[in-house]
Amino acid sequence: MLDAAEAQGKEPTADEISAAFKAIGEQG
Repeated sequence: MLDAAEAQGKEPTADEISAAFKAIGEQG
């Protein structure tokens, strides 16, 4: 997810990082 944001040349916001970790936690 963060790699995709970097590929777009955009820095992920804290909200986006939190959402990503939340999604990862729900998968596990």
